[in-house]
Amino acid sequence: MPYDMVCLNQSHRKQCITYINNMFLRYLSLLQEFLI
Repeated sequence: MPYDMVCLNQSHRKQCITYINNMFLRYLSLLQEFLI
């Protein structure tokens, strides 16, 4: 399920935040690999 649809559902807000956090962490780790 796309995260924006999950975000629209109030009961799934925690899932939405977790999903965004995971994406952010993955993005950061990718950046670190390129920078090192």
